[in-house]
Amino acid sequence: MQICNKGTTRMVILLGSYVLKFPRPNCGIRMFLYGMLANMEEKVWCRKAIPNEPGLPDVLWVSPLGLLAIQIRLRPVKHRGLFWVDLERLIATSSIDRSFWVSDCKPENFAYREGQLVKIDTAT
Repeated sequence: MQICNKGTTRMVILLGSYVLKFPRPNCGIRMFLYGMLANMEEKVWCRKAIPNEPGLPDVLWVSPLGLLAIQIRLRPVKHRGLFWVDLERLIATSSIDRSFWVSDCKPENFAYREGQLVKIDTAT
């Protein structure tokens, strides 16, 4: 198990093949609520909701109040230069507007699923 506290509104726990996202409990009520909203937003922007978009993550479950989101864990971006090439390829083949893909665009918010770049933080 690995805990990541780098997010502004959410704490991420990497547990085997899964990613658990919780609102950050120690960042004040406003940011905690933003974390809940971020989890609920990820239920909207996932392959279950939009199945023909390979660049969206596999969100398995989101609690009704957004207290927990569970995703499939993917391979992190290692090569920052190739990331930008893969991002442009993703944008060019996507039916979702470019603004979605470039919102809070940084390699840490993306990962790879079988060679396909995936936006793993879709609540940004």
